[in-house]
Amino acid sequence: MNRPKKLPYAVANFEQIFEEGYSLVDKTAYIRELERYQVPVFLRPRRFGKTLWCSTLECYYDILRKERFQELFGDLAIGREPTGLQNQFMVLRFNFSEVQVDVRLERLERNFANICRETLLTFLIRYKGYFGDFPPLDPSLPAADMLKGVLELIRRNDLPPMYLILDEYDNFSNQYITSGRDDLYHDLTTGDSFFRTFFKVIKAGCESRSIGKVFITGVLPVTMDDLTSGFNIAEIVTLKPGLHGMLGFTQAETDQYLELILHEYGLGEAQLEPARQLVKNWYNGYRFLPDAKESLYNATILTYFLKSWALDRAYPEDMIDPNVKTDVSWIRRLGFGEGTPLELMQSLMQGNGLPYDSRSLRDKFNLARFFEKDHYAVSLFFLGMLTVKDREFLGFPNQTLSSIFADYYSQLANLEVSKGYSTWFSDFRKDLNLAKLFEGFWKVYMGQIPAQAFD
Repeated sequence: MNRPKKLPYAVANFEQIFEEGYSLVDKTAYIRELERYQVPVFLRPRRFGKTLWCSTLECYYDILRKERFQELFGDLAIGREPTGLQNQFMVLRFNFSEVQVDVRLERLERNFANICRETLLTFLIRYKGYFGDFPPLDPSLPAADMLKGVLELIRRNDLPPMYLILDEYDNFSNQYITSGRDDLYHDLTTGDSFFRTFFKVIKAGCESRSIGKVFITGVLPVTMDDLTSGFNIAEIVTLKPGLHGMLGFTQAETDQYLELILHEYGLGEAQLEPARQLVKNWYNGYRFLPDAKESLYNATILTYFLKSWALDRAYPEDMIDPNVKTDVSWIRRLGFGEGTPLELMQSLMQGNGLPYDSRSLRDKFNLARFFEKDHYAVSLFFLGMLTVKDREFLGFPNQTLSSIFADYYSQLANLEVSKGYSTWFSDFRKDLNLAKLFEGFWKVYMGQIPAQAFD
């Protein structure tokens, strides 16, 4: 008897998916569309599968994986119709989420250089057949100089070009933003900082063709905008219609996923439609374009639910994946912890959502604009808290985000949400009296909210 496909929650390695028997939703057809851009920057909220996609690109373009192409991609869309650039590059992939942030910029620079040095060293060893005996990387050099040296080796020796992948490009710069260290963020992204210099080297590598292609992921366009003068070759492609479904699952993909689990794990047919409706309410609803044909599921939190359903034969006790909860400091910095946040909360929870100008989704914006009150809606959109409802309003995509936001509001407004409910729920399980349960909720929770909130 064949073992059922494993569910790849927190698995972000494309080769591991195949080698260890995980299920995979085939997104490889988007590789062809992505090749239309030289230096694309693709932004998505946290936990949307960006790192797995980077790993997929690495395997597709890596010249050393040519012999494994059919094994890895033969049954996938891009394997049946490859682009012609498959296995043509030496792939260098950085993951900037590995860089440890420090309150002293010089220490951040050293942490950044150490991560880059380790990554470059692994790259040189992997492609030693092309580089031969390369000179050692001086650990005292800035990261930009180390990268520049490797690119010079490629250019001088006419080696295969590099495919450069930068995963989570804004991870540590965002940490400065959320902690309110705008001074450090400014030093990081302006002048001749080590970070700007690093991107200038990438630009020079593209111009010399040592770098053949670049792919960049992140969460916000803010850092890219502030780096623009030193890196003006990047193109943010997040809102390109042809790439809307590249990360995240469509309804059709989700239905296939549900049916796979139903049959491979021997779940009853009667469970399919209730599960389908449940995940639709909790995890669907992300639309990153005003004219998007359909909304998307967050792939990671959907898999969180499906793994529990398949292995435990029960829905998860908490429908919200704890790892998807964005740090409350974003909300606090955006103004929901200051002034009069109730007006915004009421618009989100009771009205159509927050109004926005659809053109602002495509505009670049720097740190100062990110925190302007009139820009709250768009800022929350890029953080994955709001989604496009129509051309006038952004709102919560699903029950997950509305619940998370309500929890945030309770924290910021000092509302107690963890005590006083046990008796009410215990009684409800016995008598199923919803009116009595709601009466208890009203007394315990709603009674904490100031009277002016209801005006």
